[in-house]
Amino acid sequence: MQLSLWLRFWLLLAVSVALILAIGCTTMIDQHRAPPSDWPSLAVTAHIVSAAEMRNTCLPVVTQKHPCAQRLSAFAVIEACALVDFRNKTCNIWLADIAPEHREHEELHCRGYDHTGDGTLACYWAAWKIEVEK
Repeated sequence: MQLSLWLRFWLLLAVSVALILAIGCTTMIDQHRAPPSDWPSLAVTAHIVSAAEMRNTCLPVVTQKHPCAQRLSAFAVIEACALVDFRNKTCNIWLADIAPEHREHEELHCRGYDHTGDGTLACYWAAWKIEVEK
């Protein structure tokens, strides 16, 4: 079965619009707002793994229920994540082997930078300090 020229045109247009919207939904880091002044220096390790392994590692974190969390849907497109561990002073970056270009973005998270309009990392840091003082 061969698709008509018009149907192919509309399908291509629909796919193009979907891709543009998906690209437009990527969240930028707010480099104009400094991270918390007492943000700790973290040892950064990057793990470049399959997309499936990265998603299995990152999804439970980005969908967790925590007062600080900017929760994402389980259907969110995740291309990388930075897992901060204040106790061990580490930050593990998980990158899909199909998208290693996201490393710089995740390294900014390791340095305490949040997404534009978000305060998730600053909130986690403040909560951690309160917990440690108990």
